[in-house]
Formats: sequence, C-alpha cells, structure tokens
Amino acid sequence: MLRLFSILLLGTLTLTASDYVWPLKAKPYLSATFCEYRDGHFHAGIDVKTWGEMGVPCQAITDGYIERISAGYWGYGKVLFLKLDDGRRAVYAHLEHFTPVLEKQLRAEQKKSQRYATDIKFPENHLRVNQGEILAWSGVSGTRFPHLHFEVRDSANIPINPMQFYSQIRDTQAPFINFLAFVPLGEHSRINGSKLPYFINIPEPGKKRNYVVQESIHTADPYGIEFNSFDVSNGTLNKYAIYKARFFLDDSLVIEMTYDQLPFETADLVSSHRPLYADLTNWRFTRLYQNGIEPGLDFFLPGENGYLRTPPGDYRWKLVLEDYNGNQTTVQGTTNNQEAIPAIWSAEKVNETLYRFTRNGKMARPVQIDFQNNPGEPLLPKTIYYNTKRTTWEFELPEGIDSGIQAISRGEGVPTERVQLLQPKNQLPPALQYNWAATPYGKLLKLVTTTPWYFPPYIDLVGYTDTLRIPLNTVSDTHAESHAISAEDALKYHQFSLRVTPDKTRVYDLQKWQALLSGDSLDVELMEGALVVRLQAARSNIISRIFFEVDTLAMEIDGAVWPGFRITLPNGDDSVYADTRFYVGAGKVDVWHLYKRKGHRLIKIRTDTNGPWLEGELPGAGEYLLLVDTTSPELTAISSGTKYRPGDKLLFKITDNLPERTATVRIDEATLNNEKIFPDYNPLRQEISYWLLPETQAGSYRLEITLSDQAGNRSVNRYSFSVQ
Repeated sequence: MLRLFSILLLGTLTLTASDYVWPLKAKPYLSATFCEYRDGHFHAGIDVKTWGEMGVPCQAITDGYIERISAGYWGYGKVLFLKLDDGRRAVYAHLEHFTPVLEKQLRAEQKKSQRYATDIKFPENHLRVNQGEILAWSGVSGTRFPHLHFEVRDSANIPINPMQFYSQIRDTQAPFINFLAFVPLGEHSRINGSKLPYFINIPEPGKKRNYVVQESIHTADPYGIEFNSFDVSNGTLNKYAIYKARFFLDDSLVIEMTYDQLPFETADLVSSHRPLYADLTNWRFTRLYQNGIEPGLDFFLPGENGYLRTPPGDYRWKLVLEDYNGNQTTVQGTTNNQEAIPAIWSAEKVNETLYRFTRNGKMARPVQIDFQNNPGEPLLPKTIYYNTKRTTWEFELPEGIDSGIQAISRGEGVPTERVQLLQPKNQLPPALQYNWAATPYGKLLKLVTTTPWYFPPYIDLVGYTDTLRIPLNTVSDTHAESHAISAEDALKYHQFSLRVTPDKTRVYDLQKWQALLSGDSLDVELMEGALVVRLQAARSNIISRIFFEVDTLAMEIDGAVWPGFRITLPNGDDSVYADTRFYVGAGKVDVWHLYKRKGHRLIKIRTDTNGPWLEGELPGAGEYLLLVDTTSPELTAISSGTKYRPGDKLLFKITDNLPERTATVRIDEATLNNEKIFPDYNPLRQEISYWLLPETQAGSYRLEITLSDQAGNRSVNRYSFSVQ
C-alpha cells in the first residue's frame, strides 16, 4: 500500500511539474544521463552540455526559494540547492559563481570561517525566486570539463530521473548493444556446459536495432542476464546509460529494470551492479539481476531478483533496451533449459587388468551412461554396483587400453556430460592457459588448451602445508573447469598438478601469495636490501589471516626514473598496514619523500629520517614511490592582459616540477590589496580563479597567492592589475 501511495503521489507531482523550464539558458543537450556509472557511485542526475563554455546562465526551473549554497574543491564544487514550491528540490552543481548577492554572502562566510570550503543554509522562503530567474553561472568547479550537473530530488530528498520533466531533447536513435551475457548464478548452474558467463558478441543490427541470435543457448538454472550497451541522442557524440531493460521468456515479462530513482544509501553499489570485464572494456556491463550484495537497489519491479528458473524445455527469449524517448533495441533467440544433476567421478586402477570407475551423485532423473574409448568404440562393464547416491562400474581389460576411456551421460531434460576417466598413454603435455575465475559461489580454475586435449577428472591443488583434490569438468575438447572453492581457500595454493597420462603428471605455478595471521608481521627485503617493508595484519577477531604480495616498482616522471614498490591484496576487505625503511644514503636525506598513488594523484606519506633510512607507516595496499622534490610550484596568468572590468574573471595556471602531483598543491594564503581572500581552486584542472564582483571599484590591485606542495616547497606569486 505504501508503494502504491508513493506512485500515486509521484503521478500527482508530475502533473504539477509539467511546465519546468530547462535549467540552463541554452539549447537542451546532455553529456550524461541518470544512473550512469561513476567511480564508486551512480550518477545522481543529468549533465547538461555547455559545449566547452563556462559562464552560461542557470535559471530556476520553477518558483521556489534558495535553500542552500556551498563551495568545495572536489565533488559538486560550487553548488546551489533550490527548494521548489511543489515540494521537490533542484540541484545545480559545478558552478562558476553565484549571483552577486549570493557570492558576497559566500565570501563573507569564508572570511568568517577562514577557509574556502563553506556551506550556507538559508531560512525557508528567505530568498524567493521565480521561474526563469538567474541563480548562478555554469562552470567547472569540482570537475574537469565544463558542464552543469543537474538533479531533481523528491520531497524525501531522493534523486529522481530529471528526464521525466523534459521532453524537448531530440532523440530518435535507439540504444546500442555490444555484448549479451548469460550468467550462471548457482553452484550447479551451467551455460553451454560452463560455470562461467557465456558472452554473445552482437554485431551492428541495422537501423531498426533488431537482432536475432542464431545459436540456441543451453542453460541449467538459475541464471541471469547481463548486457553491455549505451544510448545516444541526436546532435551529440556522447554515450549515455539506457533508461529501461526488460527480459521476456515466451513473451512473458520475467524481469524489468528502470532507472527512475536512486536512494542515496544505495548509490555506492554501482560496481556490483555494473561489472567490468578486463577483456571487454568497451562499456561496463549492466546486471539484470540482484547479485545478493545489492538488495537495496530499487531499479527492479517489486518481488523480482532476476534469477531465472524454468522447467526443462525450449524457450524463446527477448531482451528489450529502451531510452527515455521510447526508442528500442531488441535482441532475441532461444534457450534449451536443462536440469543440472551434480556428479563427481573417480577412477581407480585396482590391479593390472581391473579398473573401477565411480559416479557420486544422486540421479533425480533417469540418465543413461555409456563408456567408450577415444576412437568412440563402446566398452561394456564387467560388474555394476548400484547405490542411491553412488554407482560403480568395473572393467576387466587384460591388455589395458592405450587410447583412454570416456563416460558419457545422457538424459531427457538434462545436459550431456562427458568425463575422461582414463587418459591416453601417449598424450603429450598441453599448451595450457589457466587462471582463477570468480563466480557467485567461489573461485574455480579455468584451463584452456590451444589444441584438443583429454582432461583428467580432477586436479590437485598444492599448498605449502597441504594439498586439495577437486573435480575437473570438461566443457569442450579445449576447455575444462574445476569445481569452485572459497576465495580464501584458493589463496592457500601456489601450484596445481595436472595428470597428463595415467602415469604422468605436470605441475603448474599459480600466483604465490604470502600469508599473515592476525596480529603478525613480516619483513620483506627488496632492491638488494635497500628497501625493507614490514607488513602487519591488523588484530581482529574476524580476520584469521591475510594474503599479500610485494614487488618493486619503477615509474618515469618527466624523464626521471623513481624507485618504489607495490603492495597487492587479493581481498579488498583485508585489514593491513605496513612500516617501511627505505635506504636513501648519507647527505640530504630530508629531500626524499614517500608518496602513495591515488588515481592521478600522489599523496605524501608521513615519514621520518633515521640515519640513511627513510621510515614511515603505510596505509595499506597500493603503489608507493620515493621522490626528491626541491622545486616550488608556480602560478602563471592565463591571460596576458592586466586590465579588467567589473564582472571579469582572473584565471591562473599552476605548474610544478612533477605534474602528476600538481593536484595536491595547496593555497597557503591569498590576499588582494593585503586583504585576505579565498579564490576558487580547481585541483583537477590545476587552475586558480577569482571573480571580480560587478561592484568592484576601479583602481589598481595587487594579488598575492602563496602556494606550497607536499614536500614543503613554497612560492609567493604576485600579480598586479587594474580595474576600469
């Protein structure tokens, strides 16, 4: 009842908001849409294009009052919150500056608090505005490229899709789709015999955006759907998120996902909803199912989780992608759903002539099992032992069998299973590629050969203290997959052995992870002892051990090569910290500093010198560099002129000897004619700007800005100009 009431209320509000004007005094074009992927969060609004321009007037979309303004170097930058008379809220972000009245209040508050970052809230209806009234001017604060980030929030402050209020954006183009994936979601699920996702490459389907997949997909439920797609619109080259996705089986809608609203408490679930596959990076995939760790996402119809389960049989499926203007792209095909019957095979040579093969697993359906040698000739067992959960076949083979033995399971409504019980005696070792692959229920080892090869029914994982035998499922004549084990268990093993023939095995190396128990520490020496990293596991009752890897790192910056190291953790939830001792030699050891890479920035780590060693505590995994920095940052005026008018903007570029670190240059102090000011600073663009208010008096001015970098280098930059 509550949800129904919310829907009715939303419908009522929509009627009152049908006359919203465009938030920018410019033609309606978008550079980004609602719920697109951003690093670590969903995009909570739309980005309105300014075509590279700054200073485009932003207007009130309807009557209301200014509720709040704030300023910061990051995030929204300069942002204005407009409370609408219909109960909603409009948000205008990345602004260049507010109206003179608001800008004066902002500067007064900055002077009072003695800091740039400021947040001002106004009393209800104190600053009334009418529809179309100018509120601010668009800019680039808090971001890299000029645009207006615009949000509409409902009366509960939940971001909703602003596109429901604007129909003037011209869009006659349907979404594009690059890949479609069928994804196993259960321990015994299979897609075309594999426990891993099956990707379908969708070629350009033509103007009507309709595509038919010719192959029938064999499924064993539960499974889900993922797709790699983007939307476009007329007049721009930008790629957007789609608005709606629906999946049908035999013309019945089984799952629907719509981007209409985004509660803030679920905004950081974007990475689990939009996975990225390393070898398919054209655009992030979108999951048309809830994967267990994102139950709060409100994109799906009530009661739907996207886990597809159907009785065995043939089905017609159809995926429909839609943008907000109703343009559709359709992909369709057929599936053959089969009931997975889990089974584990074992092979045993009893003596020189007697072989015993056992299938462990209850048969829920009648299954016929045949045996044959690799040329395909049938073999008949001597004795069969039946059990409710296990069946054993014995074969008397006086002369042995050089070509090997296969077991083939067939049944109505169940997938055909082929297991190589006994490998050929003369088989050569394979040209093998292998890696751990993540599934919703653990990690499995994927093995791929370049040419057809007969895989054994199991592999042995080898650790420093124990071994583990796990079944191996043959997917095709070049592809096999192990059963899944927990991610933590997978870290314990640094090798696996693969049986090549009945009498020979080959050992393959896996990534070697070092381990620490809770509260323990370990010294790792690198670069012939010049670098010592002491890793320590945080004391915890939850974490029993962590796994890590440390290796050396070198990075070239402005033609110079700097040494460093990388700490890798396979599990992001592990808690680890480290102490480091870096040998820097005698002399001016205080010019050396240790930095950690954070995106495009380098953040200085607090360190101390101890004789020829630089010492400090490290905040977890990542890349660290040892740098020498004795050069101060500089400020250069972008405009060569020195004469300005009221309302003009002064703009400066920051330069430093290490460009990658410029984002961490700090404004220590700024004065205008000896009076302290707080100019706008954009670390992403490495720019400092200051807007001359329209009431600025004519005369001569002297601007002085003191900059410092993380190494403590300072510069005082002076700039004289006149206002006419």
